[in-house]
Amino acid sequence: MASLLYRLGRFAFRRRWWVAGAWLAVLAAALVGAITLSGPTQDSVSIPGTPAQKAADLLAERFPQASADGATARVVFAAPAGAKLTDAPYRQQISTAVAALKRAPQIASVEDPFTSGTVNAAGTIGFARASFTADSDTLSAEARDALAAAVDRARAGGLTVEVGGDALDAPDDQGFGELIGVGVAAAVLGITFGALIAAGVLAIAEMLSLDLALIMCAGAALVAAGSGGLGAPAALQFIVFAVSALGLLFVVRPAAKRHLTSTHTAVSGIDTLIGKDAVVLNTVDAHEGLVKLLGERWTARSYDPTQVLEVGRTVKVMEIRGAIAVVWGEP
Repeated sequence: MASLLYRLGRFAFRRRWWVAGAWLAVLAAALVGAITLSGPTQDSVSIPGTPAQKAADLLAERFPQASADGATARVVFAAPAGAKLTDAPYRQQISTAVAALKRAPQIASVEDPFTSGTVNAAGTIGFARASFTADSDTLSAEARDALAAAVDRARAGGLTVEVGGDALDAPDDQGFGELIGVGVAAAVLGITFGALIAAGVLAIAEMLSLDLALIMCAGAALVAAGSGGLGAPAALQFIVFAVSALGLLFVVRPAAKRHLTSTHTAVSGIDTLIGKDAVVLNTVDAHEGLVKLLGERWTARSYDPTQVLEVGRTVKVMEIRGAIAVVWGEP
């Protein structure tokens, strides 16, 4: 494995422009694929066969004017003490309120408490349910005003009326404060991603130089980007980058170069075995064998598949394949 990695690294270094071009081509292909092959986004989800989907489909079939996601309002009526909702004056007030709700804009349906059975047994409390075709965010101001007017009219008639549901919820309003927050967040992201882009450019440049200087600067840029992500101002990010770069260049880089140099020497030492003499310990052929090379036992194979090398014969190492010495005996 070490020999394979060394050869791969040597190939990448000798043909660095081709390797860098190949990686850039792969990156470009990935970007083109992401742009051209991605489908359009959807804001609705349908899961056929599920109970919830069956219910939604049934509602759309039976009540096409209604919306499963529409806003709703539950209007609760309570009669005064000693009275009932079924008393003629209060029943008339409730009927008038229900009729007014049915004329409201964007209304889908209104359930009358007397016909839908939502009046308690004592006849003192009941409620009407109003469904709208629009959700609470898109419900018009006219529809909200019509709901409030119907409630106020019933209250004026002596009833206690309360409203629940999301129909009266105020729509989300993006005020000036939110816009300032978005602007600040965009600035922070710009600085942070700028540092990330710089780190990427330095890392790509390091592939061409292999001197470990640019990769250390890339690491410092990543540290600065991290500090920016934590909310550090631009001046502090620059200080973090400078300190990190100095530490990486003058502390980490020398140690890394020493390590790589020693590793390279150890790996390239395998090449020095080629051409050395070895002694056959077990018969060597194209499938098995054992030789003694520089005082160590090596698994061996014959360089010539037709050649069989007997025990005690001196052979020459022609190639090293991982942990196997490929040897050849002179005729």
